[in-house]
Amino acid sequence: MFDESKVIDKFNSLSDDELEALNAGIHQDTQEEFERFEKAYKNDECYLCNKPFSTFSTESPCVHGLLRRGKFKPKHIDLVSKRFGYSNIAAFLRWCANMEKPLVNINDITPEMGKSKIISNTIRWKNIEWTFDCSESDFKGHPNSASDFPHYHFQMRIDGRQFINFNSYHLPFNKFDIFSITMSRKYPDKFHHNFGDQGEGMAVALELVGADPLTAFEHMKLADEDEAIYHISTMVHAPEGGTISGDLIADLIELSRETGEPVSSLLHKNMAPNVAVQSIISASENTPDITPRTEHK
Repeated sequence: MFDESKVIDKFNSLSDDELEALNAGIHQDTQEEFERFEKAYKNDECYLCNKPFSTFSTESPCVHGLLRRGKFKPKHIDLVSKRFGYSNIAAFLRWCANMEKPLVNINDITPEMGKSKIISNTIRWKNIEWTFDCSESDFKGHPNSASDFPHYHFQMRIDGRQFINFNSYHLPFNKFDIFSITMSRKYPDKFHHNFGDQGEGMAVALELVGADPLTAFEHMKLADEDEAIYHISTMVHAPEGGTISGDLIADLIELSRETGEPVSSLLHKNMAPNVAVQSIISASENTPDITPRTEHK
């Protein structure tokens, strides 16, 4: 096991410039790795093993088998997990999902997780959905059982049908997983367990617009329903005894169609100061639901 105190002491000893250099180096390494992934992905190849997605080998199992383009069977998840660990598997699947539709294909929204969950997220890619799940008791390991070690559960659906069930396997976290998850939970101001900018999901997407929604509106454009990342609901309240011009609303709707700027943004800009305009931004219907796991008591 790693020594938390030594890790914290090491980070506390670093100057601001050293921390900035460390973070810049990690970011650069991740960017270069993603570029290798992207180049291979566009050729239907895996950047990790340099083999086509349509292949799978039990002698050298690779995470790209989860794309189910080759002869990957449910039992092979155990082989892949032991070789790559949770963080690497999740990063690869997130990158694949974002190649198809950025952000919206990954539901990692914290309020939608169960209260006892450390990890609970669903990733969609084409006709496949993968869900990772880990509770407090899973991370500690179940005493006096065959799963007395830190582990997570995994579900895979193809065309909405079960392929791998949550409770079929107790997949072990490797040392890096345990270190990164533990440190990010105990010291969130110093450590972040993430998957690079290219692996972000709806949790980050909602944080970005939540921090400054009016500025976020300026960068939004109307999108087809099946491509939309956000759902925006806007309520307009006239002052007591006042009215809102129906012609103005109609003009703003038409302007939205012409410019692509959301009606919500135009309402905030064009309503009179004494008119209350409130918008709620949430994940669009395109975001997959997090598949729940019922734990055995």
